[in-house]
Amino acid sequence: YEDRVSFGCNAGYELHGSRTRTCQADRSWSGEDPNCQRICCNSSVEIENGQVTALEDYCSGNVIEFSCNAGYELVGEFSAVCQDDKTWSARLPTCQRISCGDPGHIRHATRNMEGTLYRDEVTFTCNTGFNLQGDQVIVCGSDGEWHGEPVCEQIVCPGVDPPANGDRSGCSTYGCTLTYSCEEGYELNGVETRTCGGSGSWSDEAPTCSSVSCGELAGPENGAKFGDSYLYEDVVTFSCNPGYGLQGSADRTCQADRTWSGEEASCTRSILWSTEICCGEPSVANGNVEGTYCYQEAVTVSCDEGYRLVGAESLECTATGAWNNEVPICERICCDNTIGIANGQINAEEGYCSGNVIQFSCNTGYELVGSSTATCQLDETWDQEIPICQRVYCGDPGQLRHATRQLEGMYYGDAATFTCNTGFNLQGNGNLTCGASAEWEGGEPTC
Repeated sequence: YEDRVSFGCNAGYELHGSRTRTCQADRSWSGEDPNCQRICCNSSVEIENGQVTALEDYCSGNVIEFSCNAGYELVGEFSAVCQDDKTWSARLPTCQRISCGDPGHIRHATRNMEGTLYRDEVTFTCNTGFNLQGDQVIVCGSDGEWHGEPVCEQIVCPGVDPPANGDRSGCSTYGCTLTYSCEEGYELNGVETRTCGGSGSWSDEAPTCSSVSCGELAGPENGAKFGDSYLYEDVVTFSCNPGYGLQGSADRTCQADRTWSGEEASCTRSILWSTEICCGEPSVANGNVEGTYCYQEAVTVSCDEGYRLVGAESLECTATGAWNNEVPICERICCDNTIGIANGQINAEEGYCSGNVIQFSCNTGYELVGSSTATCQLDETWDQEIPICQRVYCGDPGQLRHATRQLEGMYYGDAATFTCNTGFNLQGNGNLTCGASAEWEGGEPTC
């Protein structure tokens, strides 16, 4: 009675209930039954942008570890131990965004920077006259490095060839101007200057250089003009009709200043012109000439039947008393003279030309199949198909009683041989030959 009992817990545990109990007169202990419970720290600890990992649990003597999410770095202790006073041995750390540092500038660009920490972006804008190559936006990565490689390259327009009969000068980078010019005697069609733009292309279409024009020249009265182009360096020539003399320039050239060289041409009557100029009568064998033969008059040439014209059909008499073309000829129309027939001959005593007749014949032992003659026509073809020579056919020579027969064939030159059976003698010639007359020759054998 009245004895006291004290209770205590092992390290890492705490007492719940009465620490001291006294034996009472009613044989019961005062207070409540004690028990020792594990000492534990706050288990709801968290760190922003990171994780807390308990290796066992959150109770006395156990360790928790701290780590940060990608892109963040730990500031403070990496771990803490739960103490018997229910506090952690270290203050909770923080997770701060990783810094990538200043990304610097790139040439020929401006930048807009959010910051230098994880996931911050820097946007680069190229200056006028430069194009961005690569990434316009770079990002601070979880590895503490900037990701993206922007470069500003100068805008250059494509090379331009000079125009034909002209030239160009200037540079080809953004904002530069090309100036075009033409050689003497040529004028510029299109713009004189072109500018390299921000898209890397030239403004306007490329100009061209075309020849200047001096304007049309009229031919002189009683004369003629030769040449119908009136551009730079073109030449126009003038002449007068017979009986007229040329006054002024016979040739005039278009010059760079758009004027014609020389003086205007005119034709005046010549006092020396007294007789009419005529050409000699053209002679065409196997043909006909129709027309008159004096200056500026013309004749027409045609050929007799069986002949064809080689040369100009029409001739005009010129002021020199000569025809403007060679006098044509009439050439005989002929058929193919290389034809032939196998095992035969062609008789062409008249020739192979229009109206001529050729004759066909066959060698001995052959007979003609087709026409025996052919006539050359005006279209250079024969009026008949070329015949052929076939071997003469004698027919079957028949059988001989009491004999056997050996037959080569039944055409010219083929042989039939008869041999008498045993007990029979051959009377006559036993060898027959197919002859040119389509008969079997050699007699009539018997056995």
